[in-house]
Amino acid sequence: GCANEVLWPISHSFISKAQFDPWYWKMYKKVNKKYAETALQEITDNDLIWIHDYHLTLVPGLIRKHKKDVRTAFFWHIPWPAWEAFRTIPWRQEILRGMLAADFLAFHTDLFVYNFLNCAKKIGAEVDFSNREIYYQGSKTKVESVPLGIDYQRFNQLSQDEEYLKEAAELKDSYNTENLIFAVDRLDYTKGIEERLKGIDRFFGKYPSYQGSLTFVQRVAPSRTGIKEYQQMKERIEKKVAEINGKYQKDQWQPIKYFYGSVPQEELLPYYKAADLGLITASIDGMNLVAKEYLAVQDTGVLLLSEFAGAAEYLDSALKVNPYNTEAVADTIYRGL
Repeated sequence: GCANEVLWPISHSFISKAQFDPWYWKMYKKVNKKYAETALQEITDNDLIWIHDYHLTLVPGLIRKHKKDVRTAFFWHIPWPAWEAFRTIPWRQEILRGMLAADFLAFHTDLFVYNFLNCAKKIGAEVDFSNREIYYQGSKTKVESVPLGIDYQRFNQLSQDEEYLKEAAELKDSYNTENLIFAVDRLDYTKGIEERLKGIDRFFGKYPSYQGSLTFVQRVAPSRTGIKEYQQMKERIEKKVAEINGKYQKDQWQPIKYFYGSVPQEELLPYYKAADLGLITASIDGMNLVAKEYLAVQDTGVLLLSEFAGAAEYLDSALKVNPYNTEAVADTIYRGL
């Protein structure tokens, strides 16, 4: 509850989706305590403890309480929000206090680092912005941007593999289309799937010459299936796909091929190679490794990337777009092709 319905929406700047249920916080504290107690059973004085993600923000503080000399590092895998969003969390002080007990904090981008430093300052910490150091309650925390990467060599070698190239070519042939656009996402409101479909709709309407010669393949992996909002989003996506297909399809051609279900990475990889355009329109994303994986196997393909994905800070050659600007999405798809 606290991870999925408080920290996730707030960190992605969807404040209206947050559910500040005190029960969630009670359970969050209980789980963090359990993690810390389990770690403490294993820790010796010279160990370095590496803690991951928004589910465990209290663990550094709980460990520090019992082992003052042990070193802790913490990696935050999603965006860190601006103070204006973060301040809405009723337990903001406790979360920051827990994280600032770590010796080292890492985020994907410089923007997230700045947002965190600013949040720390707002709760009274002494912050050195130039050296990215925070002094709080007698401890010093170093903060840096350390962008998550991929195994580039593996992907690049794969792109030279004859069997893989054959699979990609057969895949493209199976769609009986000149151009292929590909997108793969977890089902989540942060991935911009609904905005992307509006852009695709506008693209086929504005550039009718691509009707019949271009197929957009959208794969969606299930996520948080127990949350009603996600079920409703799935229904909206499927309704929009059906609407677009109904509007533009011709004999033997359908503009969108939509697949819902978990797919092993081996089955996704040929799509990366076959696609003329990789389409990533997240409304906000910590990094987005699909963008990097797509580029790692490509020779001629183009990446269209949301300017709100963390990867946009590093991938200079991508075509960047505001996913909320439907007209720009349509035009940028055309430019990319």
